[in-house]
Amino acid sequence: MIKIAVDATPIRHRLSGIGMYALNLIQALHKLQGQEDFQLSVAYQPSVRKWLSRDWSFLEVLTRHLEIKNIEIKTIPLPVTISSLLATLPNPILPYCEQYLGNPDIVHGTDHVVYPCQKSLRVMTIHDLTFIKYPQYVNSIVKSYTARVKQCLRWTDLVITVSQSTKQDIVNYLRVNPDNIQVIPQASRYSTLDLANTLDLTNTKVESLLTSVNYDFAQPYILFVSTL
Repeated sequence: MIKIAVDATPIRHRLSGIGMYALNLIQALHKLQGQEDFQLSVAYQPSVRKWLSRDWSFLEVLTRHLEIKNIEIKTIPLPVTISSLLATLPNPILPYCEQYLGNPDIVHGTDHVVYPCQKSLRVMTIHDLTFIKYPQYVNSIVKSYTARVKQCLRWTDLVITVSQSTKQDIVNYLRVNPDNIQVIPQASRYSTLDLANTLDLTNTKVESLLTSVNYDFAQPYILFVSTL
């Protein structure tokens, strides 16, 4: 049976878009385990602040968000920042900490980074390269993603991204072989079964929206949603 570890580090108290991506991916894979004959576990790396203070409350937050009973949570006792620094030179710490993942066949990093496992195939999701294309719009933390992504690409076996456009950016800016990039568009978090109950868009509310927004919706438009 194939063992897969998915990185849940982006799932924090306040969910971002990538946090929702990781959460929905883990929940969907959990439901498929029996049907597809694989074993799923969840990996997590604490933030530097929580690591220094020995604060493990993130495990409670993660468990609450996942709403999955009896799922294995594998905590790597190193923040991403520290493991990235250690990866710049040969050392015994990273291979030692790899054991905390439980020797999965595949480890999937869901947020522009994947742990440098020596005994697993490594998959990394790159959602976009705005921090490279438009560095003037990002903060210093996000700017550091460039070096981190380039570092991880040295040991990544497969890159997942969400669109053909981003795939082309990865090829152009990071010189990744296009054969090593798999495009998997993001799905809606809503199923057709619960859509009507989830989105309460009565005729009255639709009319209210149409009158409150100064735009002719008969014309083509692009809807963009993001965390800025």
